[in-house]
Amino acid sequence: MKKIKILFFVIFISHSCSNKNNNADSSLIVEKDNSVLPSNSDRIEKPLLPIKQIIALAQNHFSTYNKKLVSEYTTIGLNNAYTGDFTNDGKEDVVIYYSIEPTNGGNYLAGQGLALYKNNGDSVSLITSYTPDYLFSFDKVSGGNIFISKEEYTEDDPRCCPSIHKQIELTVNGEKIYERNIN
Repeated sequence: MKKIKILFFVIFISHSCSNKNNNADSSLIVEKDNSVLPSNSDRIEKPLLPIKQIIALAQNHFSTYNKKLVSEYTTIGLNNAYTGDFTNDGKEDVVIYYSIEPTNGGNYLAGQGLALYKNNGDSVSLITSYTPDYLFSFDKVSGGNIFISKEEYTEDDPRCCPSIHKQIELTVNGEKIYERNIN
């Protein structure tokens, strides 16, 4: 009888210990690099930066990135930041609408484009840039898309003032941008 009691006691203790280990392991996640992190319910998430700081981070990055866009005879003219969620992750991303202008006088537009920055919550990352081979103006970010107006000239339009405005919807998917004519 004594042996049976000892056997039950050993089984009970080993079963209790294995349950405690299972409970402890359920609150941890092992990452690919074998580091151990708390489970989602125990994780401390970094606070999201205010949108003004996100814009400042994007503009700061653009100030170094734009060196790839200009030459000895051009400079960045227009440099406007706009926000909206075009990555569809619930965070306001940043679009920098820029123009490239001559440094040696003249009033021609050497180029223009959009630099698209993803809001990572505590940082930004450049997704891609958009540089079409036509004149355009930025309209808005809405419904997960970016909207621009393609500007075209009629035969009688002065150089300053194109009179044809075609709405274009840009959809960002990963690092690719897809264009769709709206009108």
